[in-house]
Amino acid sequence: MLLRRCFHASAARPVIIRSLEGLLADGKVASIDSYESRRYLTRDDGLGFSLQHEIVTKGAPMRLHLKNHVQAMYVIKGEGTLEIESAVHHSHVLEPGTCIALDQQEDFSLVATTDELHVLSVTNPPLVAEEGPDANRVIPAIDTQGTVYPEFSLTSVDRLFRPPTALKGGSAAMKDDPLF
Repeated sequence: MLLRRCFHASAARPVIIRSLEGLLADGKVASIDSYESRRYLTRDDGLGFSLQHEIVTKGAPMRLHLKNHVQAMYVIKGEGTLEIESAVHHSHVLEPGTCIALDQQEDFSLVATTDELHVLSVTNPPLVAEEGPDANRVIPAIDTQGTVYPEFSLTSVDRLFRPPTALKGGSAAMKDDPLF
């Protein structure tokens, strides 16, 4: 659902309001292996990031290798652990109010110790729709032309990372507006 609001006379900006029922109707709830991902904001919303509500069930960890994305997660319900696989194994307790930022191409698992672990996550480059991890647990990056990248190089960055629609003209656009 999009509502229109005006910041100033020259432009109307959308306010995005989404419900779980709307996500289900639009096919933006993905069941991926052992977890459910509710995709509230995706690349097509033009914000420069995606927002997901991930639900991990006890006994079925969410395993990903963030080779193509950076992600911030915030635990809203349930308890669990974050297991990071690297040269040295790291384990961190998760409970409501815990924030996690993964930006080093981590190979990790979210493990629910309660019946369900609910996590809000913000991802960049933004997710597109229902993409999920490949056999190596890597979520591919998808550019604006629909090209899927299992990994990407500097030449692909401008097709994967775009400024939010509201900031494409800069953040001081109103001071140059002739109406002000």
